[in-house]
Amino acid sequence: MTVRLVSCRCLSCQAKFTARQGVNDAAPSRCPECGGNALHWLDWFVVHTNRQAETLADQKLRSLGYETFFPRYRKLVRHARKIKPVVRALLPRYLFVGVAPRQGLFDVNNAHGVATVLHSGGRPQQLSDSLVTEWRERMGKDGVLDVPSVHDRNRAKLESGQEVRIIEGPFAGTTGIVELDNGREVTLWTTLFDRRVKAQFYIEALSPVVRRHRG
Repeated sequence: MTVRLVSCRCLSCQAKFTARQGVNDAAPSRCPECGGNALHWLDWFVVHTNRQAETLADQKLRSLGYETFFPRYRKLVRHARKIKPVVRALLPRYLFVGVAPRQGLFDVNNAHGVATVLHSGGRPQQLSDSLVTEWRERMGKDGVLDVPSVHDRNRAKLESGQEVRIIEGPFAGTTGIVELDNGREVTLWTTLFDRRVKAQFYIEALSPVVRRHRG
């Protein structure tokens, strides 16, 4: 019987380890470090969805057996004189899919709601596991980031078209252009995954870029 080594990660303590597995054996189910549930080591890829189809693509990929990470945020909006919470995509038209060793990208590309798996340099664009982990840690237990519900009236708003730098979080060091500052979060156009992407950020994560003029 053919036996191979498979890379795994624990869902409880995040320990990484390898395990021997036969062709017809199930994936390792227990972590040798803490005894928690184990998971095949996943390669993460960036998925570009059809317009307003992030949720559809996420649900379809999960039904096909893929692990996904769909970053969202919750905010309060006023409608018909009522205030209610809504959940929206943090990166409109983007989500991330974890592909296990026995899986491939063919079914991902053909899933309902998916436009394509992004490529860079002729190869599928891969996302580091550390980036996914860091982003997940910023989300709540439901995978949603809560945006402050009260405007900060004591600060000056960033102006549309203003250049800012992201100073904390997974994309620290990246610059972007402000589209809208509504007092709670800032909508920013920035370059991620070799594409121009619109995303939302806390004001605390941004710093205005000051250009020095040569005399």
